[in-house]
Amino acid sequence: MVSVSAPVAGMVVVPIPVAGDIVVAGDMVVVAGDMVVAGGIVVAGDIVVVAGDIAGLGDVMVVVG
Repeated sequence: MVSVSAPVAGMVVVPIPVAGDIVVAGDMVVVAGDMVVAGGIVVAGDIVVVAGDIAGLGDVMVVVG
């Protein structure tokens, strides 16, 4: 299990059960892989995930570049 802490007050930790999966917990969105956290954005490889409430909906955007 790999964990990453959200760069926000409260420091929510989200476990990643399966590689490639997007895990949502509150306002924290993470993806499996080698992670770099900058501000409120979690980056894994070429995938950039913007924190939101529901993966694929609302404020969540997944960009592959």
